[in-house]
Amino acid sequence: MRYLILTLLALSTLLEAKPQDFTAFGPRLGADYRLDMSAFLPADRLSLQELQARVAELRSYEEFLDFLAARRPSLFESPVFIHDSGSLQYADREHPRVILFGDGLMLAFAEDPGRDERTVEVIAFNGKAFEFAELKFTPAEASFQKDPGNCQSCHGVNGKPLWDPYDFWPNAYGSAIARFKTDAEKKAYDAVRLNPAKKGIYARLNFPMPPANNNTGMDGIEAFTQYVTQLQIFASLQRWQTEASFRPMVPALLAVLNQCAAYENDKDAARQLATFFPPAWKAVIETGFPAWHQKVKEERKRFIAYQAARYQKLFPKGKTLFPIDHERLAGETLTTAQFLFVLELAGVNTRDFAMSQGLNPYMLSVPSNLDFDLGTDFTLIAQDLFQKLKPALSNGGGYGYTWAVFDCRKLQDESLLQLQNVKTTTPSLTKFQPAPTVFGECMGCHSLEASKRGIPEIPFDRTGAFRDYLKADDNAGLNKILERIGKTGAGQMPPYRTLTTNQKEQLKSNLKRMAE
Repeated sequence: MRYLILTLLALSTLLEAKPQDFTAFGPRLGADYRLDMSAFLPADRLSLQELQARVAELRSYEEFLDFLAARRPSLFESPVFIHDSGSLQYADREHPRVILFGDGLMLAFAEDPGRDERTVEVIAFNGKAFEFAELKFTPAEASFQKDPGNCQSCHGVNGKPLWDPYDFWPNAYGSAIARFKTDAEKKAYDAVRLNPAKKGIYARLNFPMPPANNNTGMDGIEAFTQYVTQLQIFASLQRWQTEASFRPMVPALLAVLNQCAAYENDKDAARQLATFFPPAWKAVIETGFPAWHQKVKEERKRFIAYQAARYQKLFPKGKTLFPIDHERLAGETLTTAQFLFVLELAGVNTRDFAMSQGLNPYMLSVPSNLDFDLGTDFTLIAQDLFQKLKPALSNGGGYGYTWAVFDCRKLQDESLLQLQNVKTTTPSLTKFQPAPTVFGECMGCHSLEASKRGIPEIPFDRTGAFRDYLKADDNAGLNKILERIGKTGAGQMPPYRTLTTNQKEQLKSNLKRMAE
């Protein structure tokens, strides 16, 4: 009876659910420049600790879904559908991986038709950093594991969510700015939405119903992009502030984000950026930044090409419904390059800033305005500086939230003051940096331009295709990769470094799990 009541409550509340759009997750500031976190961590939120406690009381995956829908129906309002996953969880067009989000949580569901076991992967933002957990449901029991040992292979040592930047997600429904790029994609989504025999998570979702004109309907993917990017910013800022070299660079970083050094010509942009530093930095910045910006532009171009090719493989014969201009956001590379360049001058490790395993090493982008969102979020770790310089508070682009807009001259004066005794540094463009995750290292070589490198193409970035590769010919693919991972010296993978024992064991465990 208890779970019947929960089910009825869940159904009634889902009927009332209203999809969220990205404007729910922009920065909002109080009069004292305090960042309002209630959109991300509301007082009545569902916490990771509560999930852990409740799983111990539940007997099945279905009971967990009923509990979740009754306790937090808002999570079901704006689902994100991943039909070609790069995670441990299974996904295909008929059984997409589902991401629910809110309350500082991201819950990923996968219902593999070939397995009785159900897993729910959870990433929880605790106000400072991300925590990871896995819920596992078998016909015999339900279990909760916090910090599973195999997370680092994909999510990195610092632990971050993985998500592509706005505005194209080739492996998700609503791929092109929350619209269907082709009729084949829309048809595949409708087959899931209209399936009369939906079970499990699919039976409980508030499926978006795209109108005939295809112009709106999949807002959840934009909302999630804004949400997860904001959480990543919160976590990154609080990690960076622990480094002594970071704090003196904050005024210069805010100058970048407030467009104080924004010029179309790289030489002019570098020259203006240098005015926020003491004279000793001038040569380093004016000679180093143009090459740095070029590197960011080249990596963005490679990533965009990879995304386009991936979509073409997924829907090769689809008729275009929404042509997306991949160059419309190309101008964002300037601020991104300046921001990362200044962090490199500070000696801050930025490899885990982009929410990528490695294929997208630099870019973040949101449906809002990343520069002003990120600049405003700095009050989380520099509220005293905001109170000192008193930036104006604007109605963030008409979206209903707040942007802090600084006076460039005040930032310049403050930056010169804070950097007057800081020694100059020189970022290196030539030093090789492996991808921030072990799986990302594999993807970077074998899933991105493998043919140009003269090495085998292996779909590390596509779980379904990768599982087929691993299992083919009596696990020949799996055994070959395990052999190369286990080697040292000639023939080892990756060829440029030896993985630690822990990294090897995590990677082997994940590969074996994918091949099951």
